[in-house]
Amino acid sequence: MNLRFKTKNMKACAAVLSVAILGANALPAALASTCSTSSCSITSGHYYLINNWWGVGSGVSGSQSITLNSTSSWSTSWSWSGGESYDVKTYAELVDGWNWGTFNGSPFPYQISGGHAVDATWDFSSSQSTTGGQDISWDCFFSPSSNPGDTNPSDEMMVWLAYYDGAGPLGSYKTTVTVDGWSWKVYQGTGSWNVVSYVVAGSNATGYSCNLMDFAKEASTLGYISSSHYFLNVDTGTEIFEGAGKLTTTSYSAP
Repeated sequence: MNLRFKTKNMKACAAVLSVAILGANALPAALASTCSTSSCSITSGHYYLINNWWGVGSGVSGSQSITLNSTSSWSTSWSWSGGESYDVKTYAELVDGWNWGTFNGSPFPYQISGGHAVDATWDFSSSQSTTGGQDISWDCFFSPSSNPGDTNPSDEMMVWLAYYDGAGPLGSYKTTVTVDGWSWKVYQGTGSWNVVSYVVAGSNATGYSCNLMDFAKEASTLGYISSSHYFLNVDTGTEIFEGAGKLTTTSYSAP
């Protein structure tokens, strides 16, 4: 497979613009909210959906929007061109937990050595109207501090449930492991921090339920993340390298 390997610098997690602040965990369908600018967000309970264009730089053109009906029903549509085809442009993400300065009322953090469950369930569909690299993934961050504020994390762990058109993770292939009954290819590399990625070894998934702490404990066993570090969050979304398409979440839950 001809893989495009992404580069990753510090994600642009500057001050977030809140377009809708709601006290309930779900929005009625009639109150669906959409935003289409860089770093805009939509808040629901302690979750918020962010239109994160962290890799859009010089020579890149296009657009991306996010729509939130509820935490279990949201979508993103995109069209990007220009720049390097192997660089991630965006990561539209539903954030649960820490995000560069705030925990936003979530139950995190959990120390890996404590083994607290981080159960997550996600069902989704993805369609591409033009070719271009894309991964659909959970993205989790870790720190030796239980409250790192707006400093960089020490570690990042991604779980790729699907990927298209040659998208590949940061770093190099290390081994293949079994976690929660599924086979995963493990990659490890260093950008602005240590990055461990689990890439589904079989066919692309359209849904998965698991305890994400199992992946963190496996990374600790492999020597890639210290068991004394704190599991800070679960971000859920799609990294876009280029091209056009749409991701729709039909069912979702996290701590």
